[in-house]
Amino acid sequence: MADIAISYSHLDTELAHQVRNELLAAGHTVWIDETGDFGADADGIAVPFGADHWQVIEAEFAAADLVVVIDTARWWASPNCAREFDTLTSWGKWVEFHRPGITDVVTLAAPLASRRHITGAHARLIQRMESTGPHSPGLVERWFRRADADDARTILGPDAATAGITVGERLGVVAERAIDNANRVRRRVLRSATVLTAVLAVCAVVGLIALSVAVRQRDSATRSANTSMSLNTASQARDQDDTSQALALAQRAADFAPTVAATSALNVANANNERLQSFSIAHREYVGAQWAADAPIIVAYTRTGIYQIDARSGREIASIGLRERSITSIAVSRTGERVVLGDGVFLLVADFVGGRVEEVTGNVNFVATADGEHVWVAASAEWPQLRRTAFRDVANPIGGTTYRLPTVAKALAIDESRRVVDYLDGRGNLHSARFTETEFVDSGAHELVPPAEVDVDERGAMISRCGENVFGVTPKRGLSDTSFARIGGRVTTEDVPFFIYPPICNPDGTAWGTYVSGPSGRAFGGGPTPYLPWGVNRYVPVVDTVGARTAVVTPDGWLYVMPGERIEVREIDDATALIALPTTEFAIRRDGSVVDTATGVVTGHVGSEALSPLALTIGGVAVIGTDHGIVRIDERGSASLVAAVDRHEVASVRAGSDSKTFVAAGGRTVRLLGVDGSVRAIEMSWLDSRYQVADADISPDGRSLVVSTTGGQVAVVDLNAHASVRFWAQQLPVGSTPSVAYVARTGAIFMVGADGIVRLLGPELDVRATAFVGDQVRQAELFGDRAVVTSSRNGITVFDTGSLVVTDAIPAKVTSVMAFTVQGNQLIGISVGTDGEEVTSSRRIRIPLP
Repeated sequence: MADIAISYSHLDTELAHQVRNELLAAGHTVWIDETGDFGADADGIAVPFGADHWQVIEAEFAAADLVVVIDTARWWASPNCAREFDTLTSWGKWVEFHRPGITDVVTLAAPLASRRHITGAHARLIQRMESTGPHSPGLVERWFRRADADDARTILGPDAATAGITVGERLGVVAERAIDNANRVRRRVLRSATVLTAVLAVCAVVGLIALSVAVRQRDSATRSANTSMSLNTASQARDQDDTSQALALAQRAADFAPTVAATSALNVANANNERLQSFSIAHREYVGAQWAADAPIIVAYTRTGIYQIDARSGREIASIGLRERSITSIAVSRTGERVVLGDGVFLLVADFVGGRVEEVTGNVNFVATADGEHVWVAASAEWPQLRRTAFRDVANPIGGTTYRLPTVAKALAIDESRRVVDYLDGRGNLHSARFTETEFVDSGAHELVPPAEVDVDERGAMISRCGENVFGVTPKRGLSDTSFARIGGRVTTEDVPFFIYPPICNPDGTAWGTYVSGPSGRAFGGGPTPYLPWGVNRYVPVVDTVGARTAVVTPDGWLYVMPGERIEVREIDDATALIALPTTEFAIRRDGSVVDTATGVVTGHVGSEALSPLALTIGGVAVIGTDHGIVRIDERGSASLVAAVDRHEVASVRAGSDSKTFVAAGGRTVRLLGVDGSVRAIEMSWLDSRYQVADADISPDGRSLVVSTTGGQVAVVDLNAHASVRFWAQQLPVGSTPSVAYVARTGAIFMVGADGIVRLLGPELDVRATAFVGDQVRQAELFGDRAVVTSSRNGITVFDTGSLVVTDAIPAKVTSVMAFTVQGNQLIGISVGTDGEEVTSSRRIRIPLP
C-alpha cells in the first residue's frame, strides 16, 4: 500500500500523472487509479484491468496516510469523485486539496514524516473497521491485541487534530472498544495473578490461544499478500509485449490468488499468444530468414552472421560468424542444421553442428530449395546453368544434376512436387520450365520490364510460387521496382516502391510482402496480409518453402510468429463502409453505391454517403444510417430507405437483443426497425428538452427499451405503457453518451459510461458487477455471451456478459479498427483512410477470437 493516494477526475488524467511524478520524485510512494504505463511499477499500483474498481480504490484510500485531491471543476462535477470524498470524510482521513498552478503538492505532503505515527494509526483502525470475513478480529483475538488499543489512544490523543485527521462516530466507537478491551484484559490478568496455579493454567491456555491467533494472523496476512501480488503481477502481464513472458506472469498471478484481474490477464495472454506470438530476440540488422522444412526452426542472417532460432520460444540455438558480405539468397536444410548461402558470387555452406563455413565455388547467382532435401544453384560459369543436388552433396561441385539455361537466372522458385522451376533472368523476363532427372524444358520468356528500363547491374530480383500462382518483384531503372503476378496463366505488372524481400505465400494461393520500412504489407493476387505490430522500423519476412507458416524478424529485436488463425487485413477498393452478412460481404462507396466485394458488381445504392463505417446485421439483413435516413440492405445487396430522418436524428443504431429488431436512437425518438422493413417510432416525452437520446436497445422479450441520454440518465421504458419509466439511481456527467444494451441470454443491462466503468445492471437497475476500462468508449456491442468494447487507448476489449471478466483484448497498436461486428469466433472490422473528400485506403480486418 502507498503513502499517498490521489483522487481525481479521469478527465484530468494528465494533471494526475504530473502530480504523481512530483510526489515520487520527493520520495513518496503513490497510488493512482489509472491503467496504462503507470501500472507497471511497484510505486504506482494500477487498478487491475477488469477488477472491481470501487473495492480497489476503497482499500487503497483506507491504507494511505494522505489523500491528495486534484482540485478542478471536473473533480467537483464527477459523481464518482463525490462518492470518494464522502467516504474519505466519513473516515476522517487527512485530505489535501491541490490546485494545479496555485499550490505546491510536495509542500502539501511535507508534514507526512512527522504525522506518520498518527496517520498510520488512523489508517490501521479504518482498515480494521472496514475489514470483513477472515480479516475481522474475533473475541479472543481482540483480548490479546494491544496494538489496536495503542492506535486508538494515538488517534484520540491531543496531537491527533494537528495531523489533519478526525474521528467520526463509527471510528470513535471502534477506538473506545479497543481501549476498553485492553483495559478489561489488564484487570482480569491482575485478578488472576493471586493464584499461582491459576496463572500458570491461564498462561498455558494463553499460549495455545496465542498460537491459534498467530496462525490466523499469518494465514490472513498470507491471503492479503497473495491477493496484492496477484493484482500487481496481473497488471505487469497486461503490459508485457513478449507473449511468453505475459503468459508466465499471468499464470503466476493466478497461482498467487484466483482474482478477477488474474483470470482476465490469463485469458488475454492465451488469446494473444494464439494469434501472434511475440518473442524478444537479439537486436541485429537481419537481411533475410527462412524456415526449416520439417522443424520449428528459423535461420536468419545478417551481413556478418547466421543465426538458428527456435520458433516456439525465440531462443537462439546456435550462431556462426561470417566475413562481412552481402548475402542475396539462402537455402535451409530440412532440419535446419545445414545452410547454403549465395552472395551473387560465391557459394557458402554452413553447418551449425560443427560451427563451420565453407566457401565452395564462385560464379553463383542464386540458391534455393523447395523441400529442404535438394539445393538448386544458379550459376554462370562457362554457360548459364542450374544444378540440383542433395544438401549433403552440395560441397561436391560435380554432384547432382546440371541443367543448361537459355539465360542467366537471377532468382528461383522451385516446386518439386509439380517438377516446375520459375525464374527471373537478368533482362527483366519471367521464365517457367519443367524438369525431369535428365531434361529441362523452358517454355519461353515473358517480358516484365522493357529492355530499355532493365537495370542489368542491380541484384534483388525475387520470385515465389504459391500453388498454381507465381508472384515476384524485379528491379528496373528509376525510383521503383516492378511487381508481377501470374494467376491462371495471365501476367499483370505494377510499379511499386523498392522491395528487398520475397513474397510470402498465403494458404489460398495468394501472397504478401513487406516494403523496405513500415508495417504496411503489400498483397499479391488480391489476398490478405497478416497484421504486423506498429512501432518497428523494418520487417524481414521468414520464407516458408513447404507451406504457409507466417513469421517475421525485426532489427529492433522481435520475432513475431503466427501459429494458427492470424489477424488479417484485406484491401477494399474505394469503400467507406462494410456490410458483413453471413454469406456475402458488400462495400458502400463514397458515392453511395453498394458493391459485392467478391465480384465487384454494383447491387444497389443507399442514396448518399454512409454515416457509419459498418452496417448492423440480423441474419441476412443489414441497416445503416445515411444523410437521407436509415437504409435497409438485403442479402442480395439491394438497398431501400426505411426511415427518412435527418442525420442528426441518428445518434446510434444497434441490432436489438430480441434478434428481430434494429434500434435507432437520436433526438427525442427511438425507432424500432423490423427485419421485414417495418418501422415504429416511440417518442421519449419524459425527456428534458435540453437533452437527447444517446443510445437504446430492445429487451429480449420485446416488452421494454433501455435508453441512455446526453443528460447522463439511464432509463427503462415499458413499451406497453410509455408513461412507465424507471430510472437508474445514479446519473453520469451531463454531456456524456453512455452505451447501453441488453444481454440476450439473461436480460441484464450492459452499460459503459464516460467514466470508463463497465456496469452490469439487474432487472431493478441495481449494479450486479463492474469492471474498469479506463478510457472513453467509442463503440460497445453485444454478441451472444460476448461484449466487445473499443477505445482509443485500450483498443478492443472483450468481456464475458455474465461476469464482466475480460476474455480477450487486442491492444490499440494492433489495428485502427473504426467499427466492428462479430461473426462466429471472429471479429470483422473496417478501417478507412481519407484525404479530404478522397478515400486513400479501405481495409477489412479479421481478428480471430478465442
